[in-house]
Amino acid sequence: LQGNYQSLFGRYGNSTKKTLIKLLKENKITILASDIHHKTTDYRIEKTKKKLKRVIKSKEKVSDLLINNFDKIINNKSL
Repeated sequence: LQGNYQSLFGRYGNSTKKTLIKLLKENKITILASDIHHKTTDYRIEKTKKKLKRVIKSKEKVSDLLINNFDKIINNKSL
């Protein structure tokens, strides 16, 4: 599954935020990204990394969610 990183910050409501955090803790999210429906220059990447580290407690998993899994998909490699 892909999660929208803005949900971590409550952009789509508290219920959505809680659901995303639950799915992250259960290791059911493969990619955390933006849906980019609106032009913005603030993707809050550093804040997202810090928040993810508090939620899932793994630097490696944070890197997978934000970088590594994208590369694997693009290069047709197993996740």
